[in-house]
Amino acid sequence: TNPKSKFEVTSSFSTRAITTTTDLTLTGDHQVIIVSSATARTITLPAASLCTGRNYTIVGRQAGHTTNSNYLDFAGANSNLIPAAGRITIISDGTRWLLIGLN
Repeated sequence: TNPKSKFEVTSSFSTRAITTTTDLTLTGDHQVIIVSSATARTITLPAASLCTGRNYTIVGRQAGHTTNSNYLDFAGANSNLIPAAGRITIISDGTRWLLIGLN
């Protein structure tokens, strides 16, 4: 009744999650991507300048998966790794991809 933000959700919501075993080019149709392949795969990010504010969560089941573009990690260094048995959440600031979650 009195939201503290411009967008408030007062119940559950869903996002699309997909599993891939191949290289994948991300679009506005993706949000959560699970990479499940024994072979190293590349996840292609759109240009950060084309999707300010968009975020992706990418889960790596095995080692060796990468993104085609670097993202800025928490230490300010460039990285393109998707951790094995882990995940990254990245967001575009309109110029580059920034890491905002790691597990």
